[in-house]
Amino acid sequence: MLPEPNSPAAQRLIGSAVEVTGVSGGHQDASGKRVGAQIFVDKLEDIEVEKLAAAGPIPVGNKAALKTVNAIERLSNAQAARALPVELQGVATYSDPEWGLLFVRDSTGSIYINAHATTKAYASGTRLLIDGVTGAGDVGPIVVQPKIQVIGHESLPNPVPKSVAELDAGAADSSLVATEGVLHPCDETWTRICYRILDGKKQAWVIVPYPDSPAAQALIGARVRVKGVSGVHLDDQKKRVAAQIFVNSMDDIKVEEPVLKDPFSSPPTPLSTSTPQRPTSDSLTRFISAERYVESPERFIVQNHTEESAFGPRRAS
Repeated sequence: MLPEPNSPAAQRLIGSAVEVTGVSGGHQDASGKRVGAQIFVDKLEDIEVEKLAAAGPIPVGNKAALKTVNAIERLSNAQAARALPVELQGVATYSDPEWGLLFVRDSTGSIYINAHATTKAYASGTRLLIDGVTGAGDVGPIVVQPKIQVIGHESLPNPVPKSVAELDAGAADSSLVATEGVLHPCDETWTRICYRILDGKKQAWVIVPYPDSPAAQALIGARVRVKGVSGVHLDDQKKRVAAQIFVNSMDDIKVEEPVLKDPFSSPPTPLSTSTPQRPTSDSLTRFISAERYVESPERFIVQNHTEESAFGPRRAS
């Protein structure tokens, strides 16, 4: 039993094999005799479909509903604002109920589902049955007022390779993507892992829905490959600022070039305890700089952008 009106979404479950989460109670007849159990379920999302019933004489929903992502995306925002019915089957690529985010992909495309009314997170690869209505989004049509059932699990498709510049231009909004760049500190105060990823002059926010940690901060400065869902970061005037990449877990951030170790991070060795040795070419530090001198025990190096290392005697102090 659910404390909500009957709906095509609920009727569609008739004949399906399901797993139900709820509170058990007794069902009695008019004479007070127990005739069975009752399961009180908070919401339709607590009924997880293990095998969906084949279409039959039972009503299977609104025949006029939009049934693919492509059909929804072809609408203008003005048309989507009319709350047209949606019946969509797709795979969750990112879910964050704290922020009301759910991205779903079907064979025709990917779309954002406004999930602010739910507290349930769906693991990536979860196949979902979604009943809702269209709504006007920040950059295009979205799905709002969703009723969601789990109907299976499958592997995610391969992400689409995109540069940070392409993501910044909105080339893959709502899609599962992979991009590369160098991680920098986040300039937001969100209570979760956050970076900025830069590749040249373009940047995007990288967001992981877990609390920040020293291990996460240790990646700052590394060149990485990130897999996640591309979204948009808007300012208070709804102007596009940059892309956002919503990442399911830290496992989806792969280090390609680690953070360079600071050569001055180790404590110095007192001269009284060291054994003098003639430096070799391997021990000389190299810098790409037009005018900077780096001193070694006996020599110094000057290197610019067009010349190899040039060696000379130690300068007088």
